Amino acid sequence: ADQMFTMLDYLRSLFSRNLRGANQGMVALKELTAWLEKEYEERKKLYEEMLKKGDIIFEALQYYFSRGKRIVGSEGKYLIASKVNSSSYERTMFSYFFLMKGDVIKTNGDHFFATQHSFVVPHFKGIRKLSSLPVKLVDDETLALLTERGKLFNSVGKGSHYLAFKGTMRWKSQRRGFI
Repeated sequence: ADQMFTMLDYLRSLFSRNLRGANQGMVALKELTAWLEKEYEERKKLYEEMLKKGDIIFEALQYYFSRGKRIVGSEGKYLIASKVNSSSYERTMFSYFFLMKGDVIKTNGDHFFATQHSFVVPHFKGIRKLSSLPVKLVDDETLALLTERGKLFNSVGKGSHYLAFKGTMRWKSQRRGFI
């Protein structure tokens, strides 16, 4: 039920779609949504109050980074952004973390391709500032920066622009001088 709570907006969006032959399913879905809204009303208020202050707890990450939201993280020293396709709390033998997956565009020099990128927020106890998380929601300033960088990426992402040379090349040889 906790993960269903984080998908309330998505469940509500299903009502606006005109699905033929799904009347019984839609009635059940509306009942489920109404139950979730009532059951998790207090939790939602708590999360919203914390987010207004710029704070978050680990358990609220799936609510904050819900499906479809634009996120930005880093890969090395570079920013990388995506929309959340899926998210889950994961556990390994050594750690517990929140995992988000989204599509990103990459290149191999010959063509662009989409691949899935994972964004991870390690487990933390207590309350944290949103600004201290390794993954953030994309703000207008970051979106403008990434859009400009994307235009450059689009122009140089295919081909060997800086590696290719056409014309006469002269260089100095140690034995023969200029060739």
